[in-house]
Amino acid sequence: MPSTEKLHGSIEEYKLWSVGFNALKLKFLYLNIRSLRNKLDELEAVVNEVENVDIICLTETWLSNCEADYFNLNNYNVYHAMKTTGDGRGVAIYVRADWSCDKMHSIENYNC
Repeated sequence: MPSTEKLHGSIEEYKLWSVGFNALKLKFLYLNIRSLRNKLDELEAVVNEVENVDIICLTETWLSNCEADYFNLNNYNVYHAMKTTGDGRGVAIYVRADWSCDKMHSIENYNC
């Protein structure tokens, strides 16, 4: 069972999980961001405060396809899936840049 730690910041409440797989211990950060457009600086501050986060999962990014490339974090590769019309929805997954991973293209067809 992963340990869950709730932290409070100006963004809102976010959750931090540490999960161990044999010798590998992963640290996940989850946040329902409710629009990443005006919260990137706050997100960077949270990531710096928590330290050594391996994977960051954001829901409700509210980004369009043309905006996605502007919301990067240092030392992370980002993978976005956006709804093409209307407000709300959309996810972003940030993975440490020193990790090797591939985007599953089938997720682009999912109406998130």
